[in-house]
Amino acid sequence: MVRYDKTKDFLRDYTGEETVYKFYYELVQKGASGQEILAALKKQYPDPTINWRHYWMPEVFPELNDIGVSEMIMTFEDDIKIATHTRFHPLFEHTHQFFEMIYVIKGCCTNNIGGTSVNMVENSICVIPPVVSHSIGNFDDSVIVNILVKKAAFDHLFDAVTEEPGNRLGELIKYGIDGSSPYACLYFPDTSIPGLTDLVEQLINERDRNDKLEYPIKKALLFAIIAKLSRIAPDNVVTVKVNDNTPRTIYAIKKYLEQNYRTATLASVAKEFHYSVPYLSKIVHMYTGITFGALVRDIKMSAAAEKLTQTNLPLNMIAEQVGISTPSYFSKSFYAWSGMTPREYRKKHYSPLKEPRNG
Repeated sequence: MVRYDKTKDFLRDYTGEETVYKFYYELVQKGASGQEILAALKKQYPDPTINWRHYWMPEVFPELNDIGVSEMIMTFEDDIKIATHTRFHPLFEHTHQFFEMIYVIKGCCTNNIGGTSVNMVENSICVIPPVVSHSIGNFDDSVIVNILVKKAAFDHLFDAVTEEPGNRLGELIKYGIDGSSPYACLYFPDTSIPGLTDLVEQLINERDRNDKLEYPIKKALLFAIIAKLSRIAPDNVVTVKVNDNTPRTIYAIKKYLEQNYRTATLASVAKEFHYSVPYLSKIVHMYTGITFGALVRDIKMSAAAEKLTQTNLPLNMIAEQVGISTPSYFSKSFYAWSGMTPREYRKKHYSPLKEPRNG
């Protein structure tokens, strides 16, 4: 039962975008051609300023089918973002660099994760680590909430979960941070444990508070949810393992980059692993969803974020330590990665509770 006002907001009429996608979906189901669909859309929505290419419509724009698995780049300031999944949006296989917790408020949906279909029911939860390809099918009135969590949100508070032997959710988080999770997802079909769904709704209800307490409360609630799920995991979890075709080498490459990101280049890493440059570039993109350059950037910015929040080092020194010689370029890169300037990020997240990793 939905108890909180902001959660009830999700149980609403369709947004304008959802109305368009529903209209489009119904035409596809009738077997309309791409040209017929586009003509019908323009007739239904005669506003000449609408750019239909801003919508994901593979039947209308066949070239979109060539994109395949795409890295979903989303910029959000806090380490935890809450949003609803767009109803009737066509299946779009993608990966991203954050964790995703999917919660079904109403109805059901199908998650296609790493080649496996997970049929989610009301009040169920699915946790997906970074770099796992997936898509969500939601083609009715069901309401699905996506809780997006950056890697930076997991710190010493989660040690009790991640260090517990045999804790599958802890393993997903611990190894998902560096892209080596053995699990493509963990699905919890029954979340009836006392207080769990209430915690999830409290977390959803904290979105967009825009006050100083929003993020600490969201983080505390997230920790409580993960701890509760960990408690029920042995008896109430469906495990989907990473496809065996994924080369374990990619995990070794990421580990190497974490230790050598300051100076690593595509050519130097290819030489280290005895690959050609084109082949290394290909497998990195294939199994992470992003380019080699973007992978190095993410590792550098993650290291910079840790130094910003856990040390008093000046910005130019942090830039130098992560391998960026120009402070202005460092600030620009960090803003593109986090949605905040380094100073803004430090001011918001500063918490010198532990020593940063070496370097």
